[in-house]
Amino acid sequence: MKKTALLLSLAIFGTTVLCLIPAISYAKATPVAKITVTSPAFKSLKDIPAKYAKPSDKLPYNSNISIPLNWKVNKAAAKKINTFAITIVDRNVQANKWVHLIATNIPADARKLDEGALSNKSLLPEGVKIAKNSFGNFSYDGPMPPAGKGNHIYEIMVYGLDWNSLAIGDDLEYSEKDFIEFLGKEHIVAKGKLRGKFRTPGIVLSGE
Repeated sequence: MKKTALLLSLAIFGTTVLCLIPAISYAKATPVAKITVTSPAFKSLKDIPAKYAKPSDKLPYNSNISIPLNWKVNKAAAKKINTFAITIVDRNVQANKWVHLIATNIPADARKLDEGALSNKSLLPEGVKIAKNSFGNFSYDGPMPPAGKGNHIYEIMVYGLDWNSLAIGDDLEYSEKDFIEFLGKEHIVAKGKLRGKFRTPGIVLSGE
């Protein structure tokens, strides 16, 4: 916030009076930089392979292996980023923003996570924390939409943060909204997303 002054000329009872009046101008918020998020497993808005989905009655052989991810960010933004965070959320209206993953404290120099890293903590960089998801698990859980209900859209968000570390609660389950408020929008230096779709096969019964 910058303080300046305005010089105003006022006519009072026929006499011109010069007044120095303080004025306040607000600096514009720094725009959030873009992160380009990709995966070698699928293209944007294409089908997520079944091995990354959570097992279900209809698809019992799904492996629930976490999706491999790559991301890029420009050099200017990268200098301000101290850690990354990743979320995966089901965007289908019926799913009510069901959280499949919240991971924080990913090192600033990371630009990828290999297949299975988020479902096997031994493959993660030291210090990475995974919060409780909507399934109640402290891990990645893949797509698991109801059978016969068509495609659900899964949104993977990567956030570049100026936080050095985030102490997420070990016994807390965060909604997406709660997590963004916990991060603080002013601490998000850059962000980007990748979306994929997944459906569980099945017959839609009349009246469902």
